[in-house]
Amino acid sequence: MKQIFILLSVILIIGCTKQDKKTITFKLLPKDKSLYITDTLFSYPQSNCILVRIEVGGIFFDSFTPGLAFIKRQNNGSDIIYYNEMKDADISEIAYEKHIVYVYNYQGYSNWGWFYLQNGSITDTLPGISAINDSLSEIDKRYDIQDNSGSIGFYENQKLVKTIDYGTFVLKNKSLDVSRLSYGIYSLQKGCLNKISDNGNDLAKQINGVYYVPYPGYGAISLFSIGDILLKIDSVSKSKSYPQYLRFTSARDF
Repeated sequence: MKQIFILLSVILIIGCTKQDKKTITFKLLPKDKSLYITDTLFSYPQSNCILVRIEVGGIFFDSFTPGLAFIKRQNNGSDIIYYNEMKDADISEIAYEKHIVYVYNYQGYSNWGWFYLQNGSITDTLPGISAINDSLSEIDKRYDIQDNSGSIGFYENQKLVKTIDYGTFVLKNKSLDVSRLSYGIYSLQKGCLNKISDNGNDLAKQINGVYYVPYPGYGAISLFSIGDILLKIDSVSKSKSYPQYLRFTSARDF
């Protein structure tokens, strides 16, 4: 993804303090801040807005902190940019198309999908996943096969071409779309998924076995609606002046 550097005169911050993980606060950014866009995540054509991942720091680039930014293009060609700095070392933010989710960092790279627990600890690999990956590699040697919590990715020239879910190989119902399961914890038993909890964070209470946790996953703290954020940005964009602070409460806590 092409990287872009922008100096901004009018920006709003989304902040999350260590004490309050249930709100997102928008604050007007001083002029001596700089913004570095590292990736474009999602586009919202109806709102004329995009969501990007950024790093933000001082004018002399002495320090940067990660965050997310919404960039809205105005009819006159100018941009309004709202962004956040994630300064809480214990928390990460994961952006999905419709939500931003705060999760505890210690859960690792992916907080949702398949998990294999032994003696109360999450292991690095799922049962049989190495054999599955080796078999898929033999079928078509064009692809580099990589697993991420049971989402098996087919990469060609470092580009993701397609994915196959681990459930395709371990479930009796091959047509089951696990991504559409309601939130909670599902235990894999004799080729079937049985729901054992409505809260994905209860995975910490499990001892042994294979489990599936749908989005937003295990370790989730709070979920914020991107739709609500886009509506507020649109409203603010029509104002002659911007308020110093804008706050959102979470749409759901875990």
